Amino acid sequence: MAEEAPVVQNWRVLVVAIVLGLIVAVIYNVHVAQIRTKVAGEQVLVLQVQKDLVPNEVLKGDVIEKVQMPKSVAERLDSPMYGDSYDYALTQTVNTSLKKGHYLTWADVTKEADAKRPSNGLTPGMRAFAVQVDPRLTPNEMLRIGDHVDLSGVFTIDGKTSYLPIIDGVKVIEIGGHTAKDTTARGAAANEGWSSFRSISIEISPTVYLSLSNVLSHATGVRVILRNPVDETTGIPQLSTQVKTLTGSAFGGTVGKTD
Repeated sequence: MAEEAPVVQNWRVLVVAIVLGLIVAVIYNVHVAQIRTKVAGEQVLVLQVQKDLVPNEVLKGDVIEKVQMPKSVAERLDSPMYGDSYDYALTQTVNTSLKKGHYLTWADVTKEADAKRPSNGLTPGMRAFAVQVDPRLTPNEMLRIGDHVDLSGVFTIDGKTSYLPIIDGVKVIEIGGHTAKDTTARGAAANEGWSSFRSISIEISPTVYLSLSNVLSHATGVRVILRNPVDETTGIPQLSTQVKTLTGSAFGGTVGKTD
């Protein structure tokens, strides 16, 4: 029995050593985790867009993903959508163009009813511009929203009436001031009696609309010329060279409406 005592004692020492080793390992790992947390900060889950999106596009499971980021970084974002909003986000549509990698915010999504607002159909960066037109100088029933048109105007230059191109290839986003078809009218009156319109809204660049406003203020009439859909337009529509020349001279008293 005396010979077995050292064996038992060694076994107990071994157990104590193992326990102490585990305690040291736990303390070390906790300490390392605390240091990492202190360096990286508290982490949170936010929603990130996984591909480029266009306005009115529906959010789906392959479009957004939960990703981790420091809470301090997330708090600097403008109302980010956190991971717990994932299921809700899947029922929403985006109201603006988003790039892959964008962190989704509450301002990026709208309810279904809001997503159908006509202004969401505007190309990002463009503006809606209303133009009063002469119903006798329009394509009447041929024109549809989404068509591209050229605009020309009637100007009085040095006492003479001239037709000048104003701007080409603008997109029609609204048609207003419809007049009902009058089957009893004849001649010129019949033209105006057709199912026509008195105004259209077009999509233009904010760098153009002030100059366009100036030009239109001097026109005694605006003609709408409908383009074939296959006649593609390139770039952002700009004022024609002819009206730019007139605008540059501020119409110098030589161009204006007739009395």
